[in-house]
This record gives sequence, C-alpha cells and structure tokens, in this order.
Amino acid sequence: MTTRIPLFDQLTKLFKDLFPTFLGVFLAFYLNDVWVDRQERQSIEQIKQTLQEELAQNIAQVKPQLEYHRMMQDSADYLAKLFSQNQDESTLPQPSFWTGLGGNHLSDAAYHTAISTQNLAKMDLQVATAIAGAYSAQRNYESILQSARSALLSKDWPNYISWINYMRWSASNLKYAEQTIVKTHERALEALAQ
Repeated sequence: MTTRIPLFDQLTKLFKDLFPTFLGVFLAFYLNDVWVDRQERQSIEQIKQTLQEELAQNIAQVKPQLEYHRMMQDSADYLAKLFSQNQDESTLPQPSFWTGLGGNHLSDAAYHTAISTQNLAKMDLQVATAIAGAYSAQRNYESILQSARSALLSKDWPNYISWINYMRWSASNLKYAEQTIVKTHERALEALAQ
C-alpha cells in the first residue's frame, strides 16, 4: 500500500490552480514580444521607404546641377585654352555661361531619423553601409560647395584668368562630388530595394 505525501498533493493542487495564471502571463509576454517585433519591422520598413524617397529626391536635385557644372567646366577650360594660345585677356569673350555657382542643399532628415531611432543599426550591414556611404558623399559635396562659395566671396579677383581658373576649379570639384552623390545614392537605393 502506497501512501501519498500530503505535501505532494498540496503542490499538485497549487500547480493546477496557478497553471492558468502562469499560462496567461507567458502568453502575455509572448504576444507582447510578437507585437514589439512587428512594430519594429514596420518602423524599419517605413524608414526605408522614407530614405528611398529622400535619396531619389536628392538625385533629382543634383542631376541638373551636374549638367550645369559639366558645361561650366568645359566652357572655362575653353576660355583658358584660348588664353594660353594668345596670352591676351582682352580678346577673351565674357563667360555668358556663368549663371552662378549653383549647388543645392540636399535633404538628410530621413537619415538622421534612421540614426536617432536606431533603425539604421537594425538594418542589414550591406544596406546600412550603402546608406552611410551615400550620406557621407552628400556631406562631402556640401563641404566642397561651402568652400567654393567662401572662395567666391572672399577673393579679390586680380584678373579675368584668375576668375576663369576659379570657375574651372569649382566646376571640376562640384562635378566630381555630384557624380559621387548620384553613384552612391543609386547604390543605396538598390540596397534598400532588396
């Protein structure tokens, strides 16, 4: 004859009574984790979409400036070549192609949002690297643009050929920076689309 231990009976009864509570708490934690994960994925997808829109908008702003800076460099190169042939500034035509330095302020709000919400860190490394590279190229472009503007405003232009050389330098640097923006932004858009 076996005798039951009263403590075992008490523990069994306690377990049977508390099992629904334990199960409810477990399910609550599990469902909360599922909900948090779902919200996180939705947030990342929303940030990705916003980044795609911002990158595409920045490309659209840069492309016309890229064409202008190509034309500006080609025209300034032509004037410099004319000067090297005859060494007489008075025979050079005025730079009718010059309509200002150009350049745009490009948006980076989506990028800063992705960083501040830590969603950039939750993306695949390849995607995060492509995005960081695109916005690094953008900061470089803005630095070059600021430098060209500062040089334009602070210089005392001693002669016309100095002005032409400034245009060549500015156009060349801006053109290269804009080409880099287009390339890195398109790479980031491809990474985001995967």
